[in-house]
Amino acid sequence: MMHEGDVVRLFVEKLIYGGYGFSHYETRACFVKNAIPGEIADIRIEKVKAQYLNGIVENIVLPSPHRVLPCCPIVDNCGGCQWQHIAYHHQLFWKFNIVKESFRRIAKIYSPPILSPLPCSNPFHYRTRTTLHVTGTELGYFKEGTHDIVPVENCPIIAAPLNNALNLYRKSISNEKLQRYGAHGKLNLLLINRTDDVLCFLEDNKGNQKKYLLKKGEQKIAPYRGDAVDMIDGMLFKRTAENFYQINFDQNKALIRCVLEYINPSPRDEILELYCGSGNFSLFLARTGSWVTGIELSKTAVAEAFENATLNKISTCRFVEANINNLNESFFKKKYTVILLNPPRSGCPKTVLKGIVTAYPRTVVYVSCNPATLARDIKILTAHGYNLVKIQPIDLFPQTWHIETVVLLRAKTE
Repeated sequence: MMHEGDVVRLFVEKLIYGGYGFSHYETRACFVKNAIPGEIADIRIEKVKAQYLNGIVENIVLPSPHRVLPCCPIVDNCGGCQWQHIAYHHQLFWKFNIVKESFRRIAKIYSPPILSPLPCSNPFHYRTRTTLHVTGTELGYFKEGTHDIVPVENCPIIAAPLNNALNLYRKSISNEKLQRYGAHGKLNLLLINRTDDVLCFLEDNKGNQKKYLLKKGEQKIAPYRGDAVDMIDGMLFKRTAENFYQINFDQNKALIRCVLEYINPSPRDEILELYCGSGNFSLFLARTGSWVTGIELSKTAVAEAFENATLNKISTCRFVEANINNLNESFFKKKYTVILLNPPRSGCPKTVLKGIVTAYPRTVVYVSCNPATLARDIKILTAHGYNLVKIQPIDLFPQTWHIETVVLLRAKTE
């Protein structure tokens, strides 16, 4: 009988969504941390269930030629970079296969039109935003699965100005002030790419927030009360602590360009964007003269989207604060020419997919951060009048198992 702590020798078959190596022990699946397909390794079992096992590599008997030495000294404790031990080209290979396998297994599309992932030009120092946690006098990331702080001095996946801000902040603030922020304090760092300034948002355990700014070339973090504005491909965007932004600046530009290419907007188009955030796609679509309606649950994101439209003197878009999950079928009776979706990891509720089928736009573009729910939803749309044209993975998150994917669907009557 298998017990937690037992060590077994296994052959690693593949990588799966979630970052685990996949293997078999007798009749049970085994999900293995820090593994690479093709390796033979001794696996220490961490969890025993009737149908599966969880384990971690303890000793590598036959290493993969794609195994590399992680550059981060806290990689085993932090949990943020699950694939730093895998050469970058091989990470891309397995992200491609994970997306393909999701469509084959879930959508039952056995030859999906999937393109090679768009790689990140620099697979390190790409993150332009990060959140660190404060406990007593320590600043760092949470250890995986806990609220224990792993102190960090130089994170290899965040941009250099953020590392500089982190260390300046650690030096400039007294221990007494840090201690005020208790077990749940946070330090949010946000890079303004057009200036290389860093916004620092310090939040205590009651939600009170203080804003600071580290200007490029300076060595002192100062209190700040103004608004920060960044620029993406000539478009201005306000930046705050409250709202979601893609954390990879260059790959976000690739994502926007892919969406624009797939939609190919014109002034005659009526475009509906669901889960529009603060206008990351909407404003670029509206800039072409298309009429864009963006729907978003977050009140602060909707307000920011309007501000961004004003900043860019764009008048052909409107934004509506609404719970997309509660939109009824009558909402979709307007004949949109394009519907753009960018849902959370859980994907789209069936009511939304039913609404899309009711509206039956000529083009649907689906942006997803979860290939499993993406494949589930595409299965429904292709069963109700849509052809799957292209699947484009874009690697926004090197050193991790996460992958962004853009899918183009066309109505069969087109």
